Amino acid sequence: MNLFKKIFSIYNEQTHKIICILGFKVKIKNYRQDIQLLEEHISKINNLNYARIKKILPANSIKLIELHIVDHCNLNCKGCHHFAPLVNESYLSLSEFKSDLTRLYELTNGDIEIFNILGGEPLLHPQCIEFLETAREIFPNSKIRLVTNGILLPDQPDIFYEKCGKNNIHIQPTNYELDINWNIVEEKCKKYGVYFQFYLNNTTMYKDSIDLSASQDAKDSYLNCQLGWSEYFYLDHGKIYHCSKTAYMRFFSDFFKQNIVIPETDYIDIYKVNNVQEIFDFMTRPPKFCSHCVKTGPLMRYERQLSKKEISEWIKI
Repeated sequence: MNLFKKIFSIYNEQTHKIICILGFKVKIKNYRQDIQLLEEHISKINNLNYARIKKILPANSIKLIELHIVDHCNLNCKGCHHFAPLVNESYLSLSEFKSDLTRLYELTNGDIEIFNILGGEPLLHPQCIEFLETAREIFPNSKIRLVTNGILLPDQPDIFYEKCGKNNIHIQPTNYELDINWNIVEEKCKKYGVYFQFYLNNTTMYKDSIDLSASQDAKDSYLNCQLGWSEYFYLDHGKIYHCSKTAYMRFFSDFFKQNIVIPETDYIDIYKVNNVQEIFDFMTRPPKFCSHCVKTGPLMRYERQLSKKEISEWIKI
């Protein structure tokens, strides 16, 4: 059996030894034989294989947590990965947000590098600035980014920018090439010392298809996925998920009346774990939902378009 297939395919659930060769941590079982093979092939490890290795190794810190404060949006993008076009108005409560972040701080002792506060469109929440202030209060040393489509930024009052500056909030809009007066936004950010940078330039979208029959190999889909990483986390109502699809699949399932259920094994409840290591270990295991994700062949790209709320925007055709 090919060495990389043995390492990357995760065929069994047995405990693997962890070794370190040339700076790479690798989980292996038959370690004497595999070490020899690994030494022979280590020079052939490319970026893809290294990324796959990272997928099955527990992280030692949380690089990024993304969470919604609203699930709906004022854009209507075809094939949105967060299913925002399918969602009715949905607002997170500030009390739940504070409780979840406080629990995360207890588990991590504040060792979280980045928070992405987004949606949906986070500026639709009437308490958006209070969420940002609360995040900064609980995590004084983390980078806190407001990820927005930017439509509502020019209309925000000066006090919004003043508080963002005071709390070191990064404003990072996705550039969809909309008719937005970015000069106003940049001037206000400069005036109040707010970090401003485009988060992404999304003039094109890509279709990452859902297989309604769940006929994909979950482990292969997991290893080939560009959304789920062992150090990137998605928090939704006190639960940690591998990716936005598992976190928000309920919106797709409810809208199109599909019986796609995310099993309890595909998320971990931050109020039921004893320590952060349990979360790290969970993130190395492929979710069962990955059998719904088509990860073979090239991604289909298209210019950003309006959603017609048709199931074909999200499923395998």
